[in-house]
Amino acid sequence: MNAKTPSRAQLMQWINETSFAVDDLLLYLDSHPDDEQALDCYREYVRMRKDAMNEYARCYAPLTIDTADEQKNCSWQWISQPWPWEKKGGCR
Repeated sequence: MNAKTPSRAQLMQWINETSFAVDDLLLYLDSHPDDEQALDCYREYVRMRKDAMNEYARCYAPLTIDTADEQKNCSWQWISQPWPWEKKGGCR
């Protein structure tokens, strides 16, 4: 990701891409559990996905409960965020 804050759509796209890579690597590791290079790659994509999820929570809203505290608010605002179908453009 670049130095400026990515748009909500760009960040969501990056989360989707890294999530796909994590899932794909998990499937590969199921049949190749001793592949150290794949395991390192898996760990790197997990880190990138976690960073992206935290950045999304910090900039926009938490996507999962484990990133809800990234906003550092003084009140609990998890439920006050718009639902995916309430956002402009619908579920994407």
